Amino acid sequence: MAEAKQPYLIFKLDEQAYALELTSVERVIRSVALTVPPDAPPLLLGLINLGGEMVPVLDIRARFGLPSRPMELEDRIIICTCGGRKLAVPVDMVQGVVSFAPGALDDPRELMVDPPKTLKGVGRQDLDAILVYDLAVVFADYAAMPQAVEGGGSRS
Repeated sequence: MAEAKQPYLIFKLDEQAYALELTSVERVIRSVALTVPPDAPPLLLGLINLGGEMVPVLDIRARFGLPSRPMELEDRIIICTCGGRKLAVPVDMVQGVVSFAPGALDDPRELMVDPPKTLKGVGRQDLDAILVYDLAVVFADYAAMPQAVEGGGSRS
């Protein structure tokens, strides 16, 4: 019997396709205004209120070494779970879901010298290369932080 395929959410940043395991994704929402705490660390773009729960919005562009840019109305925000904590990452667009069979992802160590530790593999869809990341590794430092940002009182 063939092994089950793993579903991934495909999104784009600056025309490059990226993917996260669908099991870590809660939902995708439209771009919204962020509440930016004073003296926030560079990783924290701001906070969003999701049904009364404050969720940190983290800078995935910076983690991938991409230039920053302001969020636009057409952007999407992926709500994810990382290390048992909810977080949000803004992306240019969400393309949909694709499934890869086990072993279908190319090993980044076979494709490049000294690949980033956060890169899990490279998938292919049509003519596109899809960079597959493990969110828990990308934001490992966030997952290890105390949960002071979440569930705390609001700042004025």
